[in-house]
Parts: sequence; structure tokens; C-alpha cells
Amino acid sequence: MNTTLNRTLKGLAIAVVCWMTTSAQAQVLYSQSFTNATGATSGVSMAGWNAYIGANAVNVTGPGSITALTAGNSVTMPNKTGNPNTSNGFLQFYNGENTGLVSQSFSAVVTGLNLNLTSGTSMITWKMNTSLATSQELRLLVQVGGSWYVTNSTFAQTALSQSTAGNFDVADTGSFLFSTAASTWSAFTLISNSSSSVADGTMAIGATQTLDLSSSTITGIGFYAAVSTRYNILRIDSLEVNAVPEPSSLMLLLGASGMLGMGLRCRRV
Repeated sequence: MNTTLNRTLKGLAIAVVCWMTTSAQAQVLYSQSFTNATGATSGVSMAGWNAYIGANAVNVTGPGSITALTAGNSVTMPNKTGNPNTSNGFLQFYNGENTGLVSQSFSAVVTGLNLNLTSGTSMITWKMNTSLATSQELRLLVQVGGSWYVTNSTFAQTALSQSTAGNFDVADTGSFLFSTAASTWSAFTLISNSSSSVADGTMAIGATQTLDLSSSTITGIGFYAAVSTRYNILRIDSLEVNAVPEPSSLMLLLGASGMLGMGLRCRRV
């Protein structure tokens, strides 16, 4: 009987260790690699995203992302090597202004999500680089309770890609520890233009929040970028939203393992 009990306890101990190993790892709640295997540059609609350019939020979601309203600027998914280079495709903001040193604003977002994050533990990561030797303004966007918010912090790129082939060959890793704290966020207005021929939308960063976000459940995520200098490119790839286990959960798992270990030791005695 003791042998059977010992075997049972050992089996439970192994099961708990396996459970701890799985549970201690970050759970991926959402990922997007912007894969494009079509053989040609695509609009972000291929990834289920939406894209906008300029203060008037000109919608450039579809394949025809360069219009008379965007002055050569674009938001696309090129059929080029991404980062990591396991597949082609990445998110690209391109400043094609033909009027000189003019900064251009962009946003790309996805909605319809239901990601339950934890303030202070959930981590958002991505790959990024720029084509010129100047870091571009990049901020994270989240949608909570039907409203958009933008990070007050910006994320600098030091990885520069001068590749004539247009591949995403080097990259920095951007990371953001999710928080609902008011000081982290500013309001963000994103209202698309009403038609392809009218620039009547709004895209703008507002004031810093005075109240914490009303919820840690986000229903949308994306990026805001201000790309300076014409012909400059800002690239994004491999976005992941991870739910990292809280310390209290890990302590419970360790406690369960310790109790089983004590049980095995007592049986030997």
C-alpha cells in the first residue's frame, strides 16, 4: 500500500511541476506578424487592421493606400522579409512627402479584441526599426471602454536598416509593461474621414489622463507614429500581448509543489 501511495504522490508531484512550468510562462493573448505571402505589397486590411494618415485621419486600410489625400505617404505590409525572418511581411509607415522636411503622422490599429490584462504584470512587445539614422516618434495605442488612449512615453529605435531590398533585417525589441495608471496615458482621438475624396476625419493626441483607465480589458491595440523627413520608413513586426502570471499565483504553485514534496518525504520516514 505504501508503494502505491508513494507512486501516486510522485505522479502528482510530476504533474504539479509540469503545470508550474506551463503556468509560469507568459500566456500569449494576442499576436500579429503581419504576414504577406501574396508576392506584392498589401494594405493592412490583410491582417484585419485599419490604417490612417495625417491630422485628418485619411483611411488607407485597403491595398490602394496612396491617394490624392495622402501626398505619397502610405501604411502598408510589404512582401519583404520580416523580423524574425520566418515569414514575409511587416507593418510599414512611409513618409513620402514631396515637399521636403515634413513630419507625417500615422496610426494603425485593430479592434474587436477582448484582452484581459493585468496592470503591472502584462507585457506588450514588438520588433521595430527605421530606415534613417534618426529615431522616429512611436507610441502604443489601446482601446478601453470604446475610447482610444496613447502612451505618454515614446519608444526609440536604434536599429537602422539601409537595405536596398527593403527587408526588415535588423531590429530593436520594443516593450511596454501595461498599466492603467492615469500618468501613463493621454486621450487619443481617431475618427476616420467619411470618404476617399474628403479629408474630414480627426487624429490627435489629447491631454494626459487625470483618472486611471476604467478597465484593464482592452478591445483594440495599435501604434501611432510621427515619421520625420521624406522617404523615411518606420517598420513594426511581431507584436505580442502577454499575460504574465501574478506573483501571488506563482507563490500558490510553489506552495502546492512544496506540500507534495513534504508528503513524499514523510512517506520515506
